[in-house]
Amino acid sequence: MHNNFRTEVSPEESMPFNIRMKGPYNWLNFNHDPEDLFLENQILMNDISNLLKAPAPARNIALDKHLVKDLTRVVHGSNLIESAGSNFDVTSKYCSKVFQGEPITEEITKVGVREVFQHARALSFIIDGIVIHEKPLTESIILETHKILTYKVDSAGGDKYTEYGGIYRTVHVGAGLTPFAAPENVPAEMRAMIAEYNRDINAADLAGHLDPYMLAAKYCHKFVNIHPFVDGNGRTCRLILNAILLAYAGVVVPLGETEFDREIYLSVACRASEAQQNWDPEDTEENEYQPAPWSELPYLVLMVANRSLKNTKTALT
Repeated sequence: MHNNFRTEVSPEESMPFNIRMKGPYNWLNFNHDPEDLFLENQILMNDISNLLKAPAPARNIALDKHLVKDLTRVVHGSNLIESAGSNFDVTSKYCSKVFQGEPITEEITKVGVREVFQHARALSFIIDGIVIHEKPLTESIILETHKILTYKVDSAGGDKYTEYGGIYRTVHVGAGLTPFAAPENVPAEMRAMIAEYNRDINAADLAGHLDPYMLAAKYCHKFVNIHPFVDGNGRTCRLILNAILLAYAGVVVPLGETEFDREIYLSVACRASEAQQNWDPEDTEENEYQPAPWSELPYLVLMVANRSLKNTKTALT
């Protein structure tokens, strides 16, 4: 992945669609107007693009290093949300090797280290498919991403990785009082999710623009509320989110990097799941007056993307 990575996904490359805000964003629990953040992100993207237009080999090297660091932070934060993985130094060691295509020669025996390594490999795989090779999001890509993520990592409930990795669950699961899709409905709900995603992309193609923050958040939310696997759904939903965001906005968002950030993310996800219980996608009249269950998550994604873009600009100047 690494040899093509910078040239394929850096902000200097034109995105396949114009970026335009599509609301409404639910920001009742936050402070800054999303329209202001959205505009600031657009300005930052333009600034980064202009910086990269000037020939400067040192700047390209700096971008390479920064992208590897950003992806490392994505893995570290996502693992922290699930109380998985290892500390940042260990995460950085293994992520750097994976993202730069360096072989891992030692045997990995510690569960936390294995979780880091597989998470990095899964992120590399989904980016390679969706971003670098511009493949559409499919069930097979999601299944393989999950299989890589969970390789040699048994589930929290004791399931062997060979029994649940890349395999839709056959048991009922829930989180607190929130029930997820019945196991017999999981395959159909996943097919419906992918079909809806493709309709959204086709609509954006016709319009010539999309909102990548809303799109990424929507399918992160939809996936995790289907909860198609026995374990690893949270990490997989954030892999999907960042792959979509990188493909259509040229940025990734490291969520959950600190305990404070973790609590914010989990609160947003919890409120979204609760709202999902009362959401009827067929009730178009009612939906006109209430935000979609996932409408708070794109604000969080927008906010963290703002931070990421500022860091990218700083790294290049």
